[in-house]
Amino acid sequence: MNLYKKILRKIPNRTKVFCIGWHKTGTTTMGEALSLLNYRVVGPHTGTASFFKQNNIEPLLKKLRRGDACQDMPWPVLFKEMDREFPKAKFILMIRDEKKWLKSIVNWKKQRHSELGEVIYGSGTIEGNHDLYLERYRLHNQSVMAYFENKPGKLLVLNLDTGIGWNALCAFLGKRVPSVPFPHKNKTAKPD
Repeated sequence: MNLYKKILRKIPNRTKVFCIGWHKTGTTTMGEALSLLNYRVVGPHTGTASFFKQNNIEPLLKKLRRGDACQDMPWPVLFKEMDREFPKAKFILMIRDEKKWLKSIVNWKKQRHSELGEVIYGSGTIEGNHDLYLERYRLHNQSVMAYFENKPGKLLVLNLDTGIGWNALCAFLGKRVPSVPFPHKNKTAKPD
């Protein structure tokens, strides 16, 4: 057995925490916060459109088995599969004012084409598809809340724009509040 596996065996088995908010809702901030709470965070995973197109998400679930937490795309799309695969997991849905979210995603994507965007939104570019993207954002949030409605204690909904930080997150996870300020990553220089 190699040294890495020996070390992993000594790490206590934790409840997995999956951040399932759409991109541009505070995913990077949540990843940093979970890292500060000593979770091993799996971040965004590019090149995943082919897994969805082939209806083969097993390689993605395998990647999740190696970490304690995840954030950003494509993970939110898989929230039901993740709940079935990891029944003791906890989920965090980050939400944001729709207008601010749309403005942020437009500024971020600009005219770039995304193969994963085709899978998630039905179009790989946001240009000319604002309503489509906003509809998919709303549908995701509604689907998550409906799915977890009768699963108490499994879902925390956070809007990081409202200043919610360590207290809500640590209470949900059963962790002590760290002595460091709650992170705020990718904050735009200009007000929304």
